[in-house]
Amino acid sequence: MMQDWALVIFTLCISAAAGGSIFYALKRQQDAELSLERGFLYLIGLVGVGMLGSLLHLGRPLAAPYAIFNLGSSWLSREILFAVAFALLLVICWFLERQNKLNTSLIWLSSIVGLISVFSMTQIYMSTLIPAWQSWYTIVEFFVATAILGVVFAMLTLPGGYGGQQYKWVLLGAVLLQIALMPSFFGFLGVSTLAGQASISLLAGSFGILNIVRWLLVVSGVAWFVISPPKNSHSLPVALLLTVGVVLGRYIFYVTGVVITVGMLGM
Repeated sequence: MMQDWALVIFTLCISAAAGGSIFYALKRQQDAELSLERGFLYLIGLVGVGMLGSLLHLGRPLAAPYAIFNLGSSWLSREILFAVAFALLLVICWFLERQNKLNTSLIWLSSIVGLISVFSMTQIYMSTLIPAWQSWYTIVEFFVATAILGVVFAMLTLPGGYGGQQYKWVLLGAVLLQIALMPSFFGFLGVSTLAGQASISLLAGSFGILNIVRWLLVVSGVAWFVISPPKNSHSLPVALLLTVGVVLGRYIFYVTGVVITVGMLGM
């Protein structure tokens, strides 16, 4: 249970930072005079908390540096490399922003590295013996979370962030995409191994109510954000609805993943 939450913290913090950095790059292109110094500190803090979560997940945290030595064959090594590179780039961005020398292209580079780190995470899970994670839907799950948390981070930390019209379209498009692809995902699990069918049973049974609550929170947050007028006073409750919904979704992702056992192979 503790390991599940450690992974929730790690994956979502990196995703939030990657998504947030994209909106920082867009904001810098719109307003070259806006200071992002404090915002980059928040981004660095998010990545730091995420990496701490990843260390808590490891059985031997001190051995973590050795995991980077298999870049040619291991997505875990690539994930660590890109996460560390992302953190270093954010530190460089913060330092240059303090000197008023930060170029927008460096923010975009940081964002791309952050997104590659998120993609590396998806490949780790898609390479496991868990049918619920082997699907392309894992990529959708992780990048929709990146989009949602990126918007949340931007509207809480950027001046006038709540009223950005592009945020509404990003949120609405991301959530509608995931909902539209959900039947295909369940169909994939339904015709897969017994482990995949067991994941469906968990989603519909033990964690069914929690899954409904998750989607009610996310859809409510998106609806409030899209329909309501752009008032900064609304940003905190919208952010809470979306964040709690995404956190519950990632928790459900981990606890409903059932491993294929010897008896399930070929079923």
